[in-house]
Amino acid sequence: RKMRQLETICVYAGCLASYNAGKIVGGWVDLDGLTEGEALRRMREVSLDMSAEPGAEEMVVMDVDAPIRVHGLRDVGKLIKLNNALQATGEALSLYIDNLGTGAFDDVDQLVEDFAEHYCGHWENGLEDYLMEHHDVLESIPEHLQFYFDWKAYTRDQGIENYWEEDGYVFLR
Repeated sequence: RKMRQLETICVYAGCLASYNAGKIVGGWVDLDGLTEGEALRRMREVSLDMSAEPGAEEMVVMDVDAPIRVHGLRDVGKLIKLNNALQATGEALSLYIDNLGTGAFDDVDQLVEDFAEHYCGHWENGLEDYLMEHHDVLESIPEHLQFYFDWKAYTRDQGIENYWEEDGYVFLR
């Protein structure tokens, strides 16, 4: 699955009192470049400050628009950290998250750290190019026999045991 054109994470902040009264009052807030405090202030401006309901004091993240599936994540602080990481790493982090599944967002800091440990890079021919560049398997083979080395089989075996790749992005298992 391809990540949409690299965008930022946006949240739809709504007023809970209005929602409970059968009205939807709220708006979208783009989290790019915001601190958690700034995001919460903007969310308040588009939800609570726009509500006509008496006692409107609780806002809620009603929806999240993101270039990746966020599996129900609604914590604004985590969404901001995730947005910053996506802006820094792009499609590679998106693919990594898709591979992990729904538990990926329990600890966003750990997710980003694990990504950094597992991400090898991007190559035009994916794993095969990575292995040719980073594995010195041919050094012990005499030069006149190196032509017979089966890179496809070696790549397949490494892909089964040690790596995974998608669209040229290579990751350690």
